[in-house]
Amino acid sequence: MRLNIYETDVLVIGGGLAAARAAIEAASEGAKVAVVAKAPIGKSGASTMAGGGLAAAIDIERDSPAVHYEDTVAAGRGLTDLELAKILAHEVPARVKDLIDYGVQLEREAGKISLRPTPGHSNPRQIHSIGGGVGYLLPLRRKALSYPNVSLHEDVMAFKLLEADNRVAGAICYDIKTGELDAFKAGATILATGGYQELYPLSSASVDMTGDGYALAFEAGAELVDMEMLLYYPTALLSPPSVRGALLLYEFALHERGLGARLVNARGEDLLETYNPLPVRDVLSRRIFQEIREGKGTANGGVYIDMCLSPRSPDDRARLLLKRDPFSSFLTSVGLDVANSKLEIAPAAHTVLGGVRIDAHCRTTLPGLFAAGEVAGNVHGANRLGGNALSETQVFGQRAGLFAARYARESTGRAELRISDEQIEDAAQPVLVATRPKAAPLRPAEVKQHIRQTMFECAGPAKDEKGLLEGIRRMGEIIDSELPRVHVDASPAEFNYALQEALEARTMAYVAQVVCQAALVRRESRGHHYRIDYPRPDDSQPPYRTRAKLQDRNLVVDTFSVSQNGEFGR
Repeated sequence: MRLNIYETDVLVIGGGLAAARAAIEAASEGAKVAVVAKAPIGKSGASTMAGGGLAAAIDIERDSPAVHYEDTVAAGRGLTDLELAKILAHEVPARVKDLIDYGVQLEREAGKISLRPTPGHSNPRQIHSIGGGVGYLLPLRRKALSYPNVSLHEDVMAFKLLEADNRVAGAICYDIKTGELDAFKAGATILATGGYQELYPLSSASVDMTGDGYALAFEAGAELVDMEMLLYYPTALLSPPSVRGALLLYEFALHERGLGARLVNARGEDLLETYNPLPVRDVLSRRIFQEIREGKGTANGGVYIDMCLSPRSPDDRARLLLKRDPFSSFLTSVGLDVANSKLEIAPAAHTVLGGVRIDAHCRTTLPGLFAAGEVAGNVHGANRLGGNALSETQVFGQRAGLFAARYARESTGRAELRISDEQIEDAAQPVLVATRPKAAPLRPAEVKQHIRQTMFECAGPAKDEKGLLEGIRRMGEIIDSELPRVHVDASPAEFNYALQEALEARTMAYVAQVVCQAALVRRESRGHHYRIDYPRPDDSQPPYRTRAKLQDRNLVVDTFSVSQNGEFGR
């Protein structure tokens, strides 16, 4: 298999808003930047699925970063990293100015940026782009590519980090377009690959969110924290199948200042005592799960948002939906009459709150490796406020790009990296193994489906020790017995998506194993982590993080105090 070798100062792995912002900042520092994205930027990734809401305290007369910080910490249920939360709240107003400079069009009223109220935020501070997540991403893509020192490599999947002189020094990638291997030698590497939502059968994220960055970091020896913390968005559509997983924004659909619809169970009983204020996401998700477990859910395992119970007229509902809900035009295009329907919904895997452990400079526990955006852990804690995800991409994307560029300038990691034939052959094993003939071959899609079903049954929204142990057992069988049987044809060499799926199946299995182990270790319920056998927070000790790492080639999960987050060596 042919190998292409590239050299760069900063390698950015990912194709969303955090990756684009990191590339812009690193390039502005004068670094040579290579961006590796598994799919075309603007047509894939978590950012394209975002509704467009970004939280920032820009109304200095009625709001402040200090209040934004307090709201973020309160929502995190004791697991929010205080330093990172402070950085998020205080730096995001400057990042909003950057977005405007890059050409992002924000919703405005009477010439001022519109600020919407959102559950959990003390003041209206939700900013929306025109065009949702894509409305942010495409201007950032254009800005990044305006720098001559930025190169973009799309349809390229990173699957192994390279190391030299005890530091991360680039990555080996599979070029989906050509079927060749690409080795990127880099002075610093930034992970901005999004989450692992594809581990679950109902997800609001795009299908390429298979946990790539977690696997890259973990296999190289970086620490992962709070990997059990998966945020569920309460109201994703269950039916019809053509729209399964699409979000119905409950903050707008249910609020009395929005559509004023009602959340009801299969019996028509109202689930909420009040619609102003609305519950935050972890509280509402758990309320819906409770209703389903008590046998009051729909045949598909959900509840309803009944638009017909809104006090607004059908025409008024339709008009507001088109104006305020970025997903409504898509839903209408596939024939769903959103404004006049009883919509079957359930909580869906939406955002990963845990991830690669970082400090305030976005450094991981491995020298030369940085992380930003959803792939990074410990920013939000056990629950994230609406709008803070896009804020995170800009604040920590900028920081990752800045500090990675400075690190690359000061280090000699790229120059010292010598890629031997043995190193390439070792790195290429997942590709080579998948194309070798098997006695009882399995398609990658079969293994992926088995992983999703296992995670839903054993490590879903409501967990217990018995189920998690069974999930760990099943995942071990998948890794030991199914992954070695995955087979894809080596041809066609160009755009061999089956081979991409084989690499993703491997990633998903290993990440799922970490998630199950971390969930087993956290013997409490906190935020979006719900243990049936431990239904309350563990108040017998200070809030703690779970930590997953490789030790003698084995997965080890332990805990440490939240207050110790930034205390790791360089």
